[in-house]
Amino acid sequence: MGQQWVQLYAYDTSYEVVAWSQLGPSARGEVGIICQELLARARQRRGAEHIKILSGLCQWKGRAYFSLIVPVGGIQQQGYLQLVTDPLANMVNLEQFLDMPVRLSSVNGDRVYRSHAWRGGAAGQDFITAHYWLQGGAGGRLTQVSVQHDLDLFNQQVTESRNLLMTLAGVITLVMVLFTLWVLQQSMLRPMRAFINQLNLVRSDRRNLGRPIELPANAELRELVQVFNDMSRELAVAYEEYEDLAFTDQLTALPNRALFLDRLRQLILLSKRKSERFGVMLLDLDSFKEVNDTLGHHLGDELLRHIALRLQRILRASSTIARVGEDNTGEEPGKALLEAEETTVARLGGDEFAFLLPNLGGVDGAVAVARRVTEALEAPVDVDGNLIVVAGTLGLAMFPEHGDSAETLLRRADVALYVAKHIQSDFSVYDPAYDRNSVKQLALKAELRSAIDDDQLLLYYQPKLDLEKGCVASVEALVRWQHPEQGLIPPNQFIPMSEQRGLIGPLTEWVIHTALQQHRSWQEQGIDVKIAVNLSSRVLYDLSLPAKVEQALVKAQLSPAALALEITEEATMLDPERAMIILQRLNEMGISLSIDDFGTGHSSLSYLKRLPVDEIKIDRSFVMEMESSDNDAKIVHATIDLAHNLGLKVVAEGVESEHILSMLKTLNCDYAQGFHLSRPVAADDLVKWLAVSEYRCGI
Repeated sequence: MGQQWVQLYAYDTSYEVVAWSQLGPSARGEVGIICQELLARARQRRGAEHIKILSGLCQWKGRAYFSLIVPVGGIQQQGYLQLVTDPLANMVNLEQFLDMPVRLSSVNGDRVYRSHAWRGGAAGQDFITAHYWLQGGAGGRLTQVSVQHDLDLFNQQVTESRNLLMTLAGVITLVMVLFTLWVLQQSMLRPMRAFINQLNLVRSDRRNLGRPIELPANAELRELVQVFNDMSRELAVAYEEYEDLAFTDQLTALPNRALFLDRLRQLILLSKRKSERFGVMLLDLDSFKEVNDTLGHHLGDELLRHIALRLQRILRASSTIARVGEDNTGEEPGKALLEAEETTVARLGGDEFAFLLPNLGGVDGAVAVARRVTEALEAPVDVDGNLIVVAGTLGLAMFPEHGDSAETLLRRADVALYVAKHIQSDFSVYDPAYDRNSVKQLALKAELRSAIDDDQLLLYYQPKLDLEKGCVASVEALVRWQHPEQGLIPPNQFIPMSEQRGLIGPLTEWVIHTALQQHRSWQEQGIDVKIAVNLSSRVLYDLSLPAKVEQALVKAQLSPAALALEITEEATMLDPERAMIILQRLNEMGISLSIDDFGTGHSSLSYLKRLPVDEIKIDRSFVMEMESSDNDAKIVHATIDLAHNLGLKVVAEGVESEHILSMLKTLNCDYAQGFHLSRPVAADDLVKWLAVSEYRCGI
């Protein structure tokens, strides 16, 4: 009864057990996690509740236990510790404290403990029995404490009013016992609270794991503290191993991306306070893929280890990277180490390495490091008897000139690296003149001119349905770029570039010419549909545009009715008067004009009324949400009514369901276009679609 029994569990942040320990007799039969209800309450907590300590009494197999759950790691949670102990071990002193026989019983009536002086049978004139239930945190009964009191003491002193005094004495005794038991229950938790205060050190700072707790207490609690200290040391070792796995590249023993980013962010804060400059440099090994493909991944990994050792020889290893001793590098010691404190080299993944170069006076210091790296890579690497020569390309970004955040500096160093590759140089420093998003954009800009000349562009066509007739009335021509290396590139990736480089004019001419030639080819096959082409705002203000369109129509031997031109609201608002002149000329030629993406611009109704347009296209953002948004449905309805009142036809873009199509028919919309009918497809695929489509009608 008096022997202390303790269990200690360690959980991860998902309350999964990672370790456990037990002190005391193992023959009790306790198997599994005790106090599941307390653990369930812990799991249900939300937000900041997870960093609070949770404690309470619970029941397991008819016995009462005390348990507490302590978070580990402060705000950045690392896990939890659960302590379970048997509070009834402290009840052995209850008999001496009360000077009365004591009996402890479980909730199912099983006897847990009984004093030798306990009297059996029913209470009567010789003794009275009082019972008290110890309750758990949820209010349930856990253990019954019973005491007996001998009434002979009262009989010796009170003889005249025995019955009255017996009753009074019994009541008083019962109240005193209950009060004593309440005080006892509270006092049992006080040493535990003191222990919890010590555990708060671990909760607030995980680095306190492994440090022994010294707590003056009774023998049982000292044993409990010892169990915790043992478990704390084991967890400290485990966390150190986890930390090594989380922040170290397991192949090269260099810091990984996570640790590099952490050091970079710390250096940014430090450099801001000191007004210092530093550099972020990326290294990408050239032709490493060929090494892997030719010699195998095993030798490729071994090559990366050798390269990592060379890079460590070049840069003075700080505590961050001092995981590999310089005596074990296997490299020639003739090269002097760079004098750069806190310099970090890391492997970000694959064949990409990163350098953190603090306290640089300027770019020249980084150039010196780059030169040393390049020289170090020139020497062949002996990998299992294979002499391998690997070159590298480096890109540099400087703080604060090129960015003041870790992500920006890395991205711009990456841009500089790819620029260096593109111009076939060993090294490049980021320049704001480079594309701010990706160096691939720079390459695409350079190749766009040849794409137009070399027929790398192609047109896809998306049909527009006449809702009144139920037939395909026209198609919209949408340009794509069939890049020889990158595959099919959508227009949003190269149309803005064509505008920046002044190529939108030649690109638009190509689209109009190709679309009209395709129309002529379809006519010869018995397919007669109007083709719509989008116009950029920069093309719209070209005074020679009407003449160029007319030439394309003449060359294709088509009438102006075969072509429709789509423009956006925003395009017409840049220079309204000039736009009006050009649109009027196109309208006089007999070419249909349409306002695209209607509802997203800022044109006024008075200006819209003046434009010589035949139709408007409701932006897809309104049409796609008609099913789920009453407001969007009302906007579409009002737009259709407004356009009809102005004598304009209406096209609804973004039709992606039969329900939306049915709603548009109900609203008397004129045309519909969207994925529900057909995605944009190549010319031959459109012909095949029309051959089997219910919307072909008389085409």
